[in-house]
Amino acid sequence: MAPKPLLEKLRWFLKNVIMKTKLDYSFVIRELTKLREIVIEDLRTSKSQELTHRKSEIDLAIKWLIRGQEFDVHPKSKIIELPYKKVQTPSSEYRIVEDCESDNPDLWMEVQVDGESIRPLPGSLIIERI
Repeated sequence: MAPKPLLEKLRWFLKNVIMKTKLDYSFVIRELTKLREIVIEDLRTSKSQELTHRKSEIDLAIKWLIRGQEFDVHPKSKIIELPYKKVQTPSSEYRIVEDCESDNPDLWMEVQVDGESIRPLPGSLIIERI
């Protein structure tokens, strides 16, 4: 197994050199927006539940594409759903830690974003970019 510094360098290389092409769904978003406008126009003359449902689906699709583009999440990205905890007590929780190249938990540090530790809930998703 490769040492952790080497793995980190490989991950950086993959992310910053090989996969540097950011996702661009602008064409698809524009086409969906045009379709949305057609559905809205049809809704002015017919308050059909099917048309309302189509508009909602188009709105969600546009939001998903924008979100995926914003975070550069590729459809082939690996998605992991955290399972339910093995210990079902109120104080048991998931924590995301950096192991600082040590197997000793005393040396590990909790990962923080904006000064707050990350404590995901069961069912939370972890997305690994490709």
